[in-house]
Order: sequence, then structure tokens, then C-alpha cells
Amino acid sequence: MIVRKDGTMDWLKVLSDFVQAMLLATAPVLGVFLVKAVIAWGQKLAAQAKEAQPDLFSQVEWIAKTAVKAAEQSGAVTLGQEKKAYAINAIEKWLEEKGLTLDIDLIDAAVEAAVFEEFGSKNDNPIGFVD
Repeated sequence: MIVRKDGTMDWLKVLSDFVQAMLLATAPVLGVFLVKAVIAWGQKLAAQAKEAQPDLFSQVEWIAKTAVKAAEQSGAVTLGQEKKAYAINAIEKWLEEKGLTLDIDLIDAAVEAAVFEEFGSKNDNPIGFVD
């Protein structure tokens, strides 16, 4: 109740309700912007890696696409984060077999780019929200 027994307003309750309503109204919009920012960051890292070591990164892009498809088709891996970890692990193993090292952020960016290319471009809603 907003009015106390003595007839005065409970301003703390009013403020609390207002802040809660504002958070509920803005959280979905902020979430979309956050996802888009992460995608842009991943694409920027991928572009930087491609510029610095084009041959190595083209190989990593290829293995990332393959690893993303394998993670998607694997029946054992169901959640998005598990699929991402599966793909990153596959890339790290491949790099280790080749005697190569690459920063984990660049591997992550390659996986994000492969996911976006594989699944994001097939519809107008690449961030996964249902209309």
C-alpha cells in the first residue's frame, strides 16, 4: 500500500515501484543492444585477425564453420553455450595438432562469425528472438 496508516505517502514504495517498472520496460531493449554490441565486437576482432594473419585466419574461419556445423549436428550438445564451447574446443585441438597458437578471443570471434554466417543470415532476425 502506498498510503501509510497515518495518511502520509510511502515515497520509498512509490520510488521502488517506479524503478521496477522502468527496468521491466527497458530491459528487453537493452538486451537487444547488448547482443548487437557483442556481435559487432566479434566481427571487429575477426576483421583485425584477418588483417594481421590472413592465411591463418582463413584456415581458422574454415575450421570454425566446420566446428559450428558439427556442434549443431551433435546430439550430445544441446544448449547454445555448450555448442560454442564444443566448437572452440574443436578449433583449439585443430590448432594444437598444427602446432599453431591463437588468442582465445580471436577463436571466439571466429566461432561467433561462423554462427552468424551459418544461422543469422538465413532470417531477418539474427539474434534469435522470436517475432
